[in-house]
Amino acid sequence: MRLPESNNQENLNALGIYEMGNCLIIPAPQDINPNSALIIQQTILSEVERKSIKKILYDVSVISVLDSKTYGILWGTAQMAAMMGARTVFISFQPGVASALVDLDSDIDSIQTASTLEEGLEIIKMGSVNE
Repeated sequence: MRLPESNNQENLNALGIYEMGNCLIIPAPQDINPNSALIIQQTILSEVERKSIKKILYDVSVISVLDSKTYGILWGTAQMAAMMGARTVFISFQPGVASALVDLDSDIDSIQTASTLEEGLEIIKMGSVNE
């Protein structure tokens, strides 16, 4: 995955990232890897800083295989965004991915998740934590 060498709006479009008010909706690529995760991370953090984004919905529903390194980048992105004042909710981890992350003893306690995009929007809107 390579970003175009132009403005941030084109970068968002190339990655399929949508902006809705002060919320970013990020569809993860099915073939996400550490390199593409880092590109997405840089884009997210840039947008959080530039536009004071406060809400991030990261749709991971298409990911069927997620290694611990790539998950670490996704987790780190959420932590960095939190330090900048933005809240991240991951949408729709597949059962196999969720199981693998638990088996790998990944840090899953500090992330917020939702089953659907609608549920994620409600969590961010209401400020609730994994209810």
